[in-house]
Amino acid sequence: MDGNRKKLHRKYPSLKSYTGKFEITPALFNTFLKDAGKAKVKMDSVALKHSIRFIKLQIKALIARDLFNQNAYFEVMATMDHTIRKALDVMQNDTVFMKLHIQE
Repeated sequence: MDGNRKKLHRKYPSLKSYTGKFEITPALFNTFLKDAGKAKVKMDSVALKHSIRFIKLQIKALIARDLFNQNAYFEVMATMDHTIRKALDVMQNDTVFMKLHIQE
């Protein structure tokens, strides 16, 4: 990560640009799998097949945390949670949010 930090910051100057454009490429994921193998992590190919989307998101979130801050991790992970995504959409839409009559 440290070797690519400046390059990643130039390519993704904000968390918004990072979350919108950064993807875990097949090459990066294969490197992850090779490193896991070197660390003698036991892998179940069936479980891996079912978890690949989550694992890629987890890697993306961890990179975001290292590149930006701790909150970036949670923002990236939240993209998988439909309830959180819907709540964020509602909070960003003033018209809908005001109809909720939420008081402090």
